[in-house]
Amino acid sequence: MKIPNLFKNTEIHKFIRTETEYAQALLNELKSLNSNFISINVIENIKSRYIAI
Repeated sequence: MKIPNLFKNTEIHKFIRTETEYAQALLNELKSLNSNFISINVIENIKSRYIAI
């Protein structure tokens, strides 16, 4: 993400960078969690309560 020069080396810049890094970490975690469920056959396990967890 490109931050305008107006905000370089300011608290706003630090905040934007921190929030962007946090959002990226969340996205990476969600991708990892999603990959754990790819092998589950939903049609076979549709009645399982563990699919919803």
